[in-house]
Amino acid sequence: MNPSTEILFKVPFHDVDMMGVAWHGHYFKYFELARTELFRKFHCDAEELRAMGLVLPVIESHCRYLAPLTYGMHVRAKASLVETEFRLSVDYLLAEEPSAKRLAEGCTIQGVARRADMRLLFPVPTQIINLFPKESCARSA
Repeated sequence: MNPSTEILFKVPFHDVDMMGVAWHGHYFKYFELARTELFRKFHCDAEELRAMGLVLPVIESHCRYLAPLTYGMHVRAKASLVETEFRLSVDYLLAEEPSAKRLAEGCTIQGVARRADMRLLFPVPTQIINLFPKESCARSA
């Protein structure tokens, strides 16, 4: 089982247009909120990474919009770490609460780089791999 976490949020007024629909770019913000909680859970947040001299630049992202997020909607955002060999790949799901209607799905891929020179490190350093549960973080291609 892959490490994952879920957060709940309510679509705020400042994220929607005059029709009450969330701007498409905000979906990535919601993904990031869930990913941040996932990485915090395993002590792999920005502060811990800085202390290790590392950063996690996003090198690829994708979102499939399935249904609009609207003002006041209750949403569950799930983030799951699915790859750790040469990059950190996180899958996302946004679903309406309480119906569980799927609203969007996506992924981000982050490289691991040295903070000093932004050089990407391959494979992902063991010090990062070791932060996640051993049984769930098998290296994948």
